[in-house]
Amino acid sequence: QYDWASEHDSRACRVAETEPAVAFDAWIGLAADAVGSGDVGLASERWKNAVASMSDRDWRQAVRRDWVATEMALMTGETVTAAAASEAAVRRSRSAIAPRHLAKSLLFTGVCAIELGEPERATLLLDEAAELASTLRLDPLVWPIESVLARLNESESERHRQTAPPAVLRLLADVPEPLAVGWEDRQERVDV
Repeated sequence: QYDWASEHDSRACRVAETEPAVAFDAWIGLAADAVGSGDVGLASERWKNAVASMSDRDWRQAVRRDWVATEMALMTGETVTAAAASEAAVRRSRSAIAPRHLAKSLLFTGVCAIELGEPERATLLLDEAAELASTLRLDPLVWPIESVLARLNESESERHRQTAPPAVLRLLADVPEPLAVGWEDRQERVDV
């Protein structure tokens, strides 16, 4: 899937050469693709290109920059740096009154809280993220949030485990055929 996404993000970079407004989206997408494939060096290089093409006044770009910064820092074990980036994304999302962005930012901040050994705080953050994601039908977020909550909170684990797979199945209804093939049969993708 990362190759497929990278192909489209690379096309966007070519368009960005004549349309500077799309440069940030293309580069941050490529950086996220590199994170997904586990290449933190490539992710960092692409992230820097994204930052260089940012608009100073675009809160959405700043939030997306912070998400990828969080992921890169988590990949390299820099938990405090990751937490700072994710918390900045939460502040920006709240300030912009952007619930979709806030849900994802809370997910990242909750994961950082787990890594920092703060399970109670993590639960509060992830519960808020889950509520937003569920209310807004943000299935791409419901699945990972519920999966993390299932691992974090043993007494509520079964409830969270039952919420995640239906979100994945709803997602599959909108996924292009080449990418959806095999997901239904791959329980490790659905189960938490």
